[in-house]
Amino acid sequence: MRRLLAAVLLVPFVVGCEAEPTTPSLPGPHVGLFTLTTINSEELPVSFEQQDVSWDVIEGFLDINEDATFELEVTYELVEDGQPVIQPDAVGGTYVVEDDVIGFDFGSGTISLVGTLSGDEVSVITEGDTYIFEREG
Repeated sequence: MRRLLAAVLLVPFVVGCEAEPTTPSLPGPHVGLFTLTTINSEELPVSFEQQDVSWDVIEGFLDINEDATFELEVTYELVEDGQPVIQPDAVGGTYVVEDDVIGFDFGSGTISLVGTLSGDEVSVITEGDTYIFEREG
């Protein structure tokens, strides 16, 4: 399932720039727990299909911490042997913030995913799909 998360969210955003070794000014407005609310303006669950594999994204969370770390968790529903299977998948690492842009490093020393901060939202576009995370509480 980790491959599925990488294929959906992570792989398309390898931009090849070195992650900045500096820590953002913390705490900041970017810190908090964000819930995945929509993909391409559709409320969850949202269905995807790729090379004879289909799945639904049923929930997701992005936890941005004060210590410049984050965790991204997305939960999928797949059908295996005719039975629905709920599969959570989580990745984490460090991040950097510059103005309204947040870059996520999954441990490679390279920014692998880029998002935009806007008030209580973080938006991420990957493979043409727009994922919107909204701040909880």
